[in-house]
Amino acid sequence: MDWTERIRLTSVRSASAGVLLVLSIALAGGCGTNDSKTALRVEDLDFKLLPGGARFVSGTVHNDGTLPVNAAQVQISLFDDKNRRVDAMHAVIRDVPAGSSVVFREAVQSELAINGARVKSIILID
Repeated sequence: MDWTERIRLTSVRSASAGVLLVLSIALAGGCGTNDSKTALRVEDLDFKLLPGGARFVSGTVHNDGTLPVNAAQVQISLFDDKNRRVDAMHAVIRDVPAGSSVVFREAVQSELAINGARVKSIILID
């Protein structure tokens, strides 16, 4: 390996280390909401098909954090009878006090044959 190849290899390593350092600083700086002050989770998510054909998803949002949540959006994936994701929906949840929970129920608007649902994510709106 001659000196030009060594310089190029060193430059690539230095650039990679710089990118990793910037990425590490950005991640350590609190880019996510993985904070004990705002800890939301969904339990008892249930998909129901009523005899008249109406469909809805219900569940309970728990705020395990230390701050109240004014508004959050629960992103929900919808699945067919072969467990393939075929659609999505969301439910807006308002006013979840710290250490408390709120029950929600949202109608399924999809025209597709839905057989199940799963929480994809929770987004804080406020």
